Parts: sequence; C-alpha cells; structure tokens
Amino acid sequence: MRKRALRKWRLLPWPAALALTLALAGCRGEVTAESLYEEAAQTWRKADRVAMDLTLETSISQNGGSVQNNLEGTLYHLGKTGENPTLYLDGNMNLDLGSGSPMSVPLSYVYWEGCLYADLAGVRYRQNMTPEQMEAQAYQGLGLFDRLDAEDFRNLTLQDGTDSRTLSFGIGAENVRTVAESLAQIRSYQEAYGEGLTMNFADAEGTFVLSEEGVPQSMSVQISADLSAEGFAASLSFQITETYRGFNEAVEVTLPDLSGYEDLGDGGTQETEGEASPSESGSPEGESSPAESETADGESTPAGGESQTGEGA
Repeated sequence: MRKRALRKWRLLPWPAALALTLALAGCRGEVTAESLYEEAAQTWRKADRVAMDLTLETSISQNGGSVQNNLEGTLYHLGKTGENPTLYLDGNMNLDLGSGSPMSVPLSYVYWEGCLYADLAGVRYRQNMTPEQMEAQAYQGLGLFDRLDAEDFRNLTLQDGTDSRTLSFGIGAENVRTVAESLAQIRSYQEAYGEGLTMNFADAEGTFVLSEEGVPQSMSVQISADLSAEGFAASLSFQITETYRGFNEAVEVTLPDLSGYEDLGDGGTQETEGEASPSESGSPEGESSPAESETADGESTPAGGESQTGEGA
C-alpha cells in the first residue's frame, strides 16, 4: 500500500509534487523564536539536575546613599523535579557600602534533606526549612524558563550564529514583577513594609543563548524598579547572568562537610542575599548534622569532598 502511494506521488505533475512537499514540511513545524524558547524551557523544566555559573549585580540607591552588592558563584540544583530538592551554591558576595573599603565575603549554602546550611565567611549555621521556605530565602537563579511562557515575552526574536542561536526578548513590567519575586532584596522590602509598599517595575530586556540543538547555554537580563513607602524611597537595579554548565547526567557535585553548623531551629526571615537570617526558635534536642553528603547521582560520599562538575550538556 505504501509503495502504491509513493508511485502515485511520483506521477503527480511537478508543481503539485512541490506543493505536497512544502505542505509536508510545514506539518513538521517552522522553527521560530517562540518554538525554540518553548523547546529550551521544556529542557529546563524536565531536567532533574542543573548546574550553572551565575552573576547577580545589584545596585541600591536609597535616602541619598548607594550600595553595590554583587553575588558570583556556581549553583547546583539536584532533584529539581522532585519533592526533596538539594541545592548547593559556592561563591562570593562583593559588597561596596559607599563608605570604607569594599569587602569580598566567601559564602556557601546547601539545602539538604529539609535543612539549609549557611556558611558566611566561616560563620556557620543551619535551619530547618520546607522547600517553599528555602525558595523564599536562598537565591537559586531567576528561573525565567519556569516562570514565563513564550507568549509572555515582548519582541522575542531569533538570530542564528555559527554554532549557537540567540533569542532577544523584552518583558513587560507586570511580568517583571512576577519574575522579581525570586530576588531577596525585593522580598525583604515586601516583608518590611507590607501593603504600604509601592513597587514600580520598568520593562526589561535580555537574551538567551541556545546551542544549535536548542539546549540553553546562557541567559542575561537587566531588571530595575522604584520602591516607595511612608518615609523612604529606593531605586534598585539588577544585572543577572546565568551560564549553564550542564543538565542531568552532565552534572556531578560532592557537597561540602555539613558538620559543625550551629543549629538555629526553624527557618526565619532572610536579611542578606544568599543568607538566611537566624530564627528565634530553639534548637531541637538530640538533632545532629548529617555525617555524609549526597552526590548528584544519588549516592552518598564521605563529607568534606571537593566540588566536581561533569562536562557541559
């Protein structure tokens, strides 16, 4: 039957055969900026393990003063699609308070088995947290692929390169507000001023870089907002860059030693980007730190091992 159909197709006049060929090609779908974004978003959403290098440059102007707070590090997100994720950020926070010398503060946090372990320049503490509490306190990337569909962008355009594809995009102010919920500085102002806070976000612009196969390679975007409440006004600007090291099997990491952290009980309110603030809760009796760290492939290895990453996707 199939051979008979093919013979009939060959017997068609060439204009009709050409039209049929073009129609069949159209059925496979045209490659557009929107289709490439949705494909990349599915790669991200389905990935159980993700590794990325991130840079978060934050400028805050308030009451005549200014602060520069830059976070640089490598973030590993393991078990991303499950109910018990593991996160590990290893990096530095570079602070310029506008007076005195700038400071560079090494930091790391690990979220493992329902507990956030924070190490800020050697000051170590841990707090029990649900994944929802952890998401509200520990920065883990902007998450555009999780938060926005292709239709949510403005001016989504495609530019093909030699070995990559670049998607340029705009984000309207209302969608910027949704995206900015993952930024700790925004949350801290919301918690401090509640319903008395007015936030005006500007439209944002940025780019995605994808491989020829459509796998996410990097993302860059700039976000700005003006905030006000009774007695204060502030302007915030964020330049965010994420470079994706790999997905799934390409991600390997050994968590640091998680012993010797002061137990602060249940999670509290965040004070600093990448840092969870102390809770007033007491420490549960009889609870100790894990003796082992979990690797990306689900196996346990002795604590204190160094980080390892696999090849990029």
